Amino acid sequence: MKHIVLALVSLAFVVCGSGRAIPLDEQRGLASTPELLKTGIRGVVMFGPTCGVMPADPEPGVCEDRPFQVPLDFLLCDQDYLNCNLVKTESSDEDGRFDVRLAPGFYRITKHEDNSVPAILKIGFEFPIISEQVEVPEAGIIEIIVHAASGIL
Repeated sequence: MKHIVLALVSLAFVVCGSGRAIPLDEQRGLASTPELLKTGIRGVVMFGPTCGVMPADPEPGVCEDRPFQVPLDFLLCDQDYLNCNLVKTESSDEDGRFDVRLAPGFYRITKHEDNSVPAILKIGFEFPIISEQVEVPEAGIIEIIVHAASGIL
């Protein structure tokens, strides 16, 4: 009976080098309370290009990439970014900024898919296209710029 209980406890927790037990939800990139995680990704989503043809003498700011508010999916991946699982969905704010607490690991950031639109009605790519890969370090917050491709060449 002791062995069964020990096996169940071992399945529920992983003990790190410091001896602190880490719950499974935290291992998967989630935390039961945000203050548990001091690692993650902070960044800004920039949408562009915003002009189809770059004018010879563009006015400052006219064709520059712009901050973009969009729901983002954060997927925890293997080291090669081939096998990924969704761990969190967060939106950037009206200034394109986001701050997400995630466990250390390899993440792919994509635009959140709106499954309310039937797949048969979707034609080609849905813009903006977002696909960034980032490694969250063992300590601290990594800061990035997420590029949202507008589809303008």
